[in-house]
Amino acid sequence: MLSRLYRLGTGVEANAGFALTWLRSAAENSNLDAQFELGMQYAQGNGGVTQDGIAAERWLSEAANSGHVRSQLMLARFKA
Repeated sequence: MLSRLYRLGTGVEANAGFALTWLRSAAENSNLDAQFELGMQYAQGNGGVTQDGIAAERWLSEAANSGHVRSQLMLARFKA
């Protein structure tokens, strides 16, 4: 994902703002891996976002409801 390249500075100058913008764009366009990543960033409060359990659950649920297994596992862990 383009967001990962900006987050890590792989082939481009690292830029957390660009990384978050591209990640959010991908998540909003139904990219399941992006939804998972964004959900995890909200869950952990990293990647340029403040920790937010509601946003984390929203993005993880989006991916989980479309069959993303890692999202399903993380939601089960959060609810346990």
